[in-house]
Parts: sequence; C-alpha cells; structure tokens
Amino acid sequence: MNETDIRTALQHGSAYLSRSGAETPYLDACLLLSETLGIEKEQLFARLSDPLTCTSHDQYQALLTQRAAGVPVSYLRKRKEFFGLDFYVDSRVLVPRPDTELIVEAVLEITDELPQFDQVHDCCTGSGCIALTLAKLHPGIEVSASDISERALEVFGINSGRILSRSLDTYVSNLLENVPGTYHIIVSNPPYLLSSEVDAMQAAGWPEPRVALDGGDDGLDLVRKLAAQSTSRLHPRGYLILEVADPQMEATTAILEALGYGDIEVRHDLAGRRRVCIGRNGAHT
Repeated sequence: MNETDIRTALQHGSAYLSRSGAETPYLDACLLLSETLGIEKEQLFARLSDPLTCTSHDQYQALLTQRAAGVPVSYLRKRKEFFGLDFYVDSRVLVPRPDTELIVEAVLEITDELPQFDQVHDCCTGSGCIALTLAKLHPGIEVSASDISERALEVFGINSGRILSRSLDTYVSNLLENVPGTYHIIVSNPPYLLSSEVDAMQAAGWPEPRVALDGGDDGLDLVRKLAAQSTSRLHPRGYLILEVADPQMEATTAILEALGYGDIEVRHDLAGRRRVCIGRNGAHT
C-alpha cells in the first residue's frame, strides 16, 4: 500500500461514506479516523499532513466499511456524548439523542423550583443517559431506573461506574410492574416508533434493539400503559415527562388528560418539532 496522509484519508473516507448514503460523511470520517488514532477530532486538523501507518489505515478502513454497512458511529466508537458526559454504548441499547436532553432540562427546572420533589424514576432507561445525568448534575435528588432488558441494564452498570463511580437502584421491569415505591417525577424515553417503521428499519439492517424502538401499531402502546401505571405511582401533583414523536403529540396529551393529568406542557426540540410532553398527576381541571 502506498503511504497516505490524514488529509487524503479523510477525503477518501468521506467520499466512500457519501457513496454509501451516509448523512454526514465527512464528520463520520473525522470521528472514525480520530478514534483510530486515539486523538480528539479537533486534533486531526492540526495533523493533516501526518502520514498514516499501514496498521492505522487498515483499522480506519475496517471502521469505514462497518459504517457504510449501517453501523452507527457511536457503536463503532463505543461512546456517545450526552449533556456533556461521555456514555458507553453498544448494540444492547439505543444511542442517546440530543433531543432527549430536553427531559433532563425539564427535571432540573422542576427540582430547582420544587426542591422537595427529590424522588425521580427513569423508566426504559437503556444506557442510563437520563438517570445518570440527573444523578451527576443534581446529587441532592434520589434517582432510580428500570428497563425490561437485562442486557440494557448491563450497559447502565458500565455507565454508572464511568459517570458516577457508584450504582443507582435499578430494576428489571416491564415499565413499572416490578418497580417499588412512589415518586415525585417519572420520566421516560419509551419506544415510540410504529411497528411498521421498525420492520422497515430492521429489513434495511438497522442495528439498534427492536425492544428499544417498537411502540406498537401507532407507536403509543407503552405511552398508554406507562401513563396509566404512573397515576398510582406519582405523588399528588407529581410530574410525568415523556418523549414522543411530533405527530404523536396530540394523542399523547389526550391520553394524559383522560387519565386526570393537568398543567400539560409541550416542549420543542432544536428543529422545532414537538418532542417532550409534561403532565402533573391529578391536576386535570
């Protein structure tokens, strides 16, 4: 193999990923090459003329091949930033999305305004990005978490050590069925994709676990169940905070209203889409 430098490797990698249909080919190439070299992405641009060894080139090419086949960059790097924290991720869990940071922001606002609301449960926790971020940023609140997937909770355990250097109470549970106690705030980023959408994604090779994606025929099966379960698991006027897709927001607010939730608030993500629904238990008027 002829020797190549970082600039050329990035150009070739970006072109290769572009042909494969990647949405952000140059960024992906930068992240994968920085991972190969064990440096931060920003450092690449100060070293564009540096040569790549044959070993590094082969490792980089292997990552590019996997990315072109549809494996998320976060799975290849085994990490994803969320709220400024570095989480371990692999195919046992959903990759954390920036939109989910809205849930963390909402909880921090509530607990700042109502410091007595100090018991928080994260249902469908996955990697633990919500629960562990809250516990890290607000040590004064008591945070627990649950997930139906034992494999997901293994990843949660890895991140507990990385982010907190301690463990939180966790439960293997279908929503709240095996979760004890009552809470001031229950949060969830539940599976809310339509089953038909997940079928198409998996047929195309999407690697994230189906159990973390599939919300039933209309995507709201788990939202309905969790909202109903939470009425008896929240303190009076406690908060339920849910992430859903924009087209599901009217149905979600209707579900909460029918169950007696009130003071319902909808928050938008950075793209202007309705993303998070907040309701207060027993506050429906």
